[in-house]
Amino acid sequence: MSTLLENIDPEVIAGVAQQELGTLLEPGEKNKELLHTLYVFLKNNQKLEKTMNDLSLSIGGMKYRIVKMKRCLKRTLKTQPQPPIFC
Repeated sequence: MSTLLENIDPEVIAGVAQQELGTLLEPGEKNKELLHTLYVFLKNNQKLEKTMNDLSLSIGGMKYRIVKMKRCLKRTLKTQPQPPIFC
């Protein structure tokens, strides 16, 4: 992945990140926590139980974070979005 991103203008990457992650990129401890949760969730192929274990969360805590992430992203986490197009 890093080899792919090496050849793309950093401003384009930042723009796509802002577009896709929206308010999760805003400063604040809660957003940092949600962004980390999203990272682990996606790294674990959206496996709820694996993510809960990796983050030491209860099912209630994980569900709460998923709801918050959905609101910030304005999309469901179950469907795979189209990959961003870098120009």
